[in-house]
Amino acid sequence: MKNNFLITILYRAIFACMLLIVGLVTAESLTACEETMILEKKDIQFLNIVQSEKSPVRLNITGLIFHSSLAVGEIKTYQLNDVLQINIYLKPVSAGLSGNISYNLLVPETVRKVVLGKGQEVIWVRK
Repeated sequence: MKNNFLITILYRAIFACMLLIVGLVTAESLTACEETMILEKKDIQFLNIVQSEKSPVRLNITGLIFHSSLAVGEIKTYQLNDVLQINIYLKPVSAGLSGNISYNLLVPETVRKVVLGKGQEVIWVRK
């Protein structure tokens, strides 16, 4: 009887450790996904880019994320030579976040084209 009790406690401890490990792995995976999930042009509905008439050039970029379970987390830009890349980082939907994209971008004079996401699809070219 004492052995059954010890075996039960041992199984429960192993089960608790497994749950803890799975929970940590899942949390780590979600964190990693949040950092690396970047929106691509094909995943945007109603993408609209309006250029200002004045100098310096400003672009008003709007749209809607195609995936209803994802929201805009952060938008960052990176310039390499005459190309400006926009990365829209995604997060799981939560309170205060939405799938609406609304971004105003000041385009430096040195930039000739603007691209979106890791795929670097061209969304604007200076004329």
